[in-house]
Amino acid sequence: MRLIKLLILISVAFLAAACGGGGGSTPPQRTATITFGVMSNITTQILGITLAAKLPPGVDVAFNPSTFELTKPSLRATTGTLQGGVNGTFSSSTNTVTLNWVGGGLTRDFGALPFAQLDCTIRPGVNLTQQDFTTLNTPFPAFVAAGADATTNAPASTDDIWAGKVTPTMTVNFGF
Repeated sequence: MRLIKLLILISVAFLAAACGGGGGSTPPQRTATITFGVMSNITTQILGITLAAKLPPGVDVAFNPSTFELTKPSLRATTGTLQGGVNGTFSSSTNTVTLNWVGGGLTRDFGALPFAQLDCTIRPGVNLTQQDFTTLNTPFPAFVAAGADATTNAPASTDDIWAGKVTPTMTVNFGF
């Protein structure tokens, strides 16, 4: 009987030790892909977008150190959404990226539309959330978009007619 009690006690101890905390820790983040876009209910075409974002400490981007231009393929236009091209710059002193999309012209009332993605590297030991990344163009009017006025077909900007109708968006997906 004593042997059975001892075996049961040892078995319970092993089971308790094996249950641990349910699976260990989350692996460290290694990358972040930021998707930039706009949401709109405008009735004119957008011909260009400029959007800026502040990156948190510990996030690095690929850029040309002599021109500060973001390099491809880490910066790219999202496939199937836009005609035209995306380019951008990086300021290491403020850890800010500025993206520009020019070309094509977007159809009216396009709703939510991603226009660019930027791949970033996260330094070891840094753990981030979506909220650590900040668009500097919110609220309006710091966000810049250019297009054609629906009535006159003349160039128009967000300052002229798009207040409250074009909003920048930014989402971040982390790689482990």
